Amino acid sequence: AFFWRAIVPDLPGAPYWSLHEDCLGTDECPGTYYGSELSIDKDIYMGSLNGNPDNGWQTDTAFFGGILAGANIKAFSFNKWPELSRYFNGSRTGLMRDPINVQTEPWAIRYPYQNLQAIPSRAVMALGLDMPYNLQDYLRCADPTLVLTAIDWGLCIDAFTAVAMQLTDDPYVMETFSNHISAITHISFHNIFGSFLAGTEDDFPPFGYLGDSRVVNTSPNEYLGFFIHHNSVVRNFQMWLAESLKFNATNDNPNSVWSFPTQVNLNGPGPRVLPGTLLDDIVSPLMPFTDILGFTVPRGVTFRDIMTFNWDSLYTYDDMDANARCRPAMEFGYNDRRKKARRANKK
Repeated sequence: AFFWRAIVPDLPGAPYWSLHEDCLGTDECPGTYYGSELSIDKDIYMGSLNGNPDNGWQTDTAFFGGILAGANIKAFSFNKWPELSRYFNGSRTGLMRDPINVQTEPWAIRYPYQNLQAIPSRAVMALGLDMPYNLQDYLRCADPTLVLTAIDWGLCIDAFTAVAMQLTDDPYVMETFSNHISAITHISFHNIFGSFLAGTEDDFPPFGYLGDSRVVNTSPNEYLGFFIHHNSVVRNFQMWLAESLKFNATNDNPNSVWSFPTQVNLNGPGPRVLPGTLLDDIVSPLMPFTDILGFTVPRGVTFRDIMTFNWDSLYTYDDMDANARCRPAMEFGYNDRRKKARRANKK
């Protein structure tokens, strides 16, 4: 919300992107805008999932980059951010690219999302918007009977990252969260709008040249998608907080705070907990958030602040129905679009 208000001061609210509405979904729970002219991959929104193959896979035109195509990306400036100079990653283009990417053009890069099939745990994302991901998968992570703790929520919505970082090998976690499609809820945007350049993975393990949205420090180069996607992730989180209090009114007790971890766990059973991720740790010590709560927090906002703050005092989402039903596939031409996509997938 703060980002959008900085660009458009009179904007009444910040938009969020419901990924499931643009995906193929399932027969029982289809995506409303899948294959239509209102889909996220059209030039009125984000443009093609792939960048321009004739110009280094860049988002240089509306077809490839949507409404913010051609928005220049600036390189890291030592003069502007001297306190961050020791974190500079050494790439020849500064923080605008991942360390091994040698491209210097000033537009976001989207490598072909189909390349993701080379990564088994993320194979479903190689389908792009043809994924069976749907509304019920999104709402699964707001279910307080399944998602009991703050760690559970993170695993439900992005277990792939936890598994990739070897944060957990617990059989229950693997079966309940990482083996379910809900686990792509967060990482999907970063993968299908970023991917990696085929043919470079052997030279630069593990993935080779990465598209901008695949790298932590360059994913905001996707000016539109990064923010509207994460607005939706936060919406899910706030849904879960509200639903969990209905399920257990003591979850927000200051001594428990949704069982948020308070001790490092590097070798014990269950999900590992790393330093810097505890309840009273500062969320972003490198560049602390000091003013996102509507008042100044000089030390920087902590995870406890995030978990216990009344966000309704600053903004609310238009739809917080965690028990919403799937819409019937009644839109004209919808079933035809689904059949066409399935035929294409079989070729």
